[in-house]
Amino acid sequence: MVLLNQTSDVQHVAGLAGLIKQYGMEVIIVAVFIMLFVLLFRSIISNNNKMYDRITVMQDEMTKTLKELIKEAADKQQKTENVLEIFIKLDSAMKDILTHSKLRLDCERLSVYAFHNGTRASHGFPFFKVSCISEQIKVASKTKPVLKEQVAIPLAVFDNSLYQLYDHGYLIIKDIAEIREEFPALFSMLKNNTIKSMVMVAIYNSKNEILGVAMAEYANELVDDNMVDFIRNELVEVAIKLAPIMEYSNYQDKV
Repeated sequence: MVLLNQTSDVQHVAGLAGLIKQYGMEVIIVAVFIMLFVLLFRSIISNNNKMYDRITVMQDEMTKTLKELIKEAADKQQKTENVLEIFIKLDSAMKDILTHSKLRLDCERLSVYAFHNGTRASHGFPFFKVSCISEQIKVASKTKPVLKEQVAIPLAVFDNSLYQLYDHGYLIIKDIAEIREEFPALFSMLKNNTIKSMVMVAIYNSKNEILGVAMAEYANELVDDNMVDFIRNELVEVAIKLAPIMEYSNYQDKV
């Protein structure tokens, strides 16, 4: 066996020597380099195929993500375009309710206020606020519209009047002179608009959470208890009708 191996090695060396003698050392070296290059090229092609497959997968994923982003942007644009239409529908619905009820209540001003969260403090503490979102004024009334003025009013300015609203679901003020000391902020707000009495009731959502209030204001004191009960009951009906409109949250998802 050893003899055979030695013979094979001798033949291999003799073969190489014969090639060198026949073609020269330079040609043999070039041939070796060509063979190495071919092997390297085949290795690169193999690796490139794997890389190509990877790139193809990445391109497919990026194309899918891009399509999703384009669709999302288009949906947002469509929803933004519908904002005015949604506002008109909601505002018209509230005005219809208030216009009809104002005649029955015979009040100077009938309005709707919504509680909301304003901007947050640096540590995330919310600033709770209330805004007037709809109002109807009696014809030839001295009471002026305040819709544009009463926006994002901090709840803290309402003293403890909101506590009574929260506990009982309504607040009755037969004569604002009686609340000058107890609710000075509310007193000033009413007095500045020639109002002497008012009744407000809470508007609840389906989870029994207060969304806002419906409020009827009068230029004279309320002295008749039966009249006060009628106003409160009428406002409760108003609140029930307004609740589905005010609970129309995330309305863009429902367009």
